[in-house]
Amino acid sequence: MKTRWIAFFIFILITTSGICQSVEKTPLIAADKNWGQEIIAFPMDWAPEMSLQGYEELRFAPQRSNPEHEQFWSLLMAWKVDATAPLSIEIIEQNFYHYFDALMKPNHWAQDFPAPTLSFQTIETNHYTGRIQLFDGFYTGTVITLNLEGSQHFCTVQEKTIVLFRISPQSFESDIWQTMRSFSLHPNA
Repeated sequence: MKTRWIAFFIFILITTSGICQSVEKTPLIAADKNWGQEIIAFPMDWAPEMSLQGYEELRFAPQRSNPEHEQFWSLLMAWKVDATAPLSIEIIEQNFYHYFDALMKPNHWAQDFPAPTLSFQTIETNHYTGRIQLFDGFYTGTVITLNLEGSQHFCTVQEKTIVLFRISPQSFESDIWQTMRSFSLHPNA
């Protein structure tokens, strides 16, 4: 009888420990179903300089890998992270830099390439625009410039903040930006 209780206790311990350690992966972005999706937990092994805890959702334009298409390198990125107050623009910029610097390191195009350059500007409280110039280690093997818009949404109850980025090399007036602006945070985010 004692052996059964020990076996039962071990079974419960094993099956519930996975639940307690699982990362919340609720979709954050309400976007068209034809936009690719990926959800990744923070911190990430490949970006150890990032200081955030939580997760991100990426939504990729269908033609993101086609350099000849307007959707090239166009994506939405949302970070839902632990925070006791809204993140400063410096913290957001620093983590964005470390994210893209680490993301481009393992590539087949080159071993030496410039580090990203990044600038953010606050256009109103918790709304940003910016530009990042980086080595495209995915599609072209060249240095490209991406425009970005960002907004932050802080929840005092959950002590979480969501930073939503819209990213594209296209000018802010192009159709892809209108499409990306039509996507918003998911109501349950």
